[in-house]
Amino acid sequence: MLSRLKAREEELSRERKEDKEKAEEFRVISHVILNSLPFPLLLLSADKRILNMNKGAENFFGRSFSSSLFVSASSILSSNFLEIVDNAEKKGLREERTIHEDGKWYHVQVVPIKGEKGILGSIFMLQDITERKREEEILKERDKMASLGEMASYLAHEIKNSVGIALGYLKMSNEKRDYAEKAVKELNTISSNIERFLDFARPLHVRKEDLELKEIISEIIGSFGKVDLTIEGEFPRLQGDKNLLKIVFLNLIKNSIEAGSSHIKIKSHWKKGEKNILIDFIDDGTGIPE
Repeated sequence: MLSRLKAREEELSRERKEDKEKAEEFRVISHVILNSLPFPLLLLSADKRILNMNKGAENFFGRSFSSSLFVSASSILSSNFLEIVDNAEKKGLREERTIHEDGKWYHVQVVPIKGEKGILGSIFMLQDITERKREEEILKERDKMASLGEMASYLAHEIKNSVGIALGYLKMSNEKRDYAEKAVKELNTISSNIERFLDFARPLHVRKEDLELKEIISEIIGSFGKVDLTIEGEFPRLQGDKNLLKIVFLNLIKNSIEAGSSHIKIKSHWKKGEKNILIDFIDDGTGIPE
C-alpha cells in the first residue's frame, strides 16, 4: 500500500515538473513571438495596468519592461490611446483607429481578451504610419497637379472660344446695340471661367447670401438661345453661393445639350415649409449608356 502511494506521489511530481517545463517553454515561445513583432505591443489588465510589453514598446516609450510591470498604462499612453482601449473593452470587440498626435500619425489596434467572467484585459498595438501618410499626401498633390493641367487646357480652350465670340459681337456692335451686350456677356463668361479655375486651384470657399433660386435659373436659361428650356414648380428663397449654383446648373444643361437635347425641363418638387428642395433636369437627349 505504501509503495503504491509513493509511486503515485512520484508520478504526480513528474507531471508537475512536466507541466512547469511546458509552461516555461510556452512563456519563452510567447516572449520570442512578442519581441519578433516590429511594432510596439502592450498586454494590459482589466484595470489598465501593464502586464507585458515587447522590445518595440520599450524602444517606442523609452522605458524597460521591468520598470513598467504593473504600472498604470496612463503613465505612457495618452488619453487618445486610452479612449480606444476603453471603447474596445466596453464593446468586447476589436477596435481600430487612425489618430494624429504630436505631429505624427498612428494606426492603433486594441483586441479585448475575454474570459468566462468578462473582459480580462486587452492587447494594445501601435504602428507609426506618418511616412505612409506623407506618401499619400504627395500622391494626392500629384493627382491635383494633373487635374490642374487638364483644367488649364480646358480653360485655355474656353477662353479662346469666348474671346472669338466677343470680338465678333464687338465688330458688329455698330450695327446693333444687342451685340455689344452679348459681347459683354461673353467677356463675363471668360471672367467666370478664370474664377472657376482659381477656385479649383485653391481651397473652396462658399460665399453664402440670400438668393432667389428661380432668378438664377432664369439668368442661366438666357445663355442658351437654341434650346427650348422651361421651368415648372415653386422655387424658394434660400441661402447659398450664387456662382457655385450657377456652375452646377450650367453643367447639367450643357450635358443635356451635348447629349442632343432640344428641350429641357427644369422642375422643382419643393412645397412651402419644406427644408429641402429637389430639382429635376429632364431632357429628351440620348441619355447615359447603361
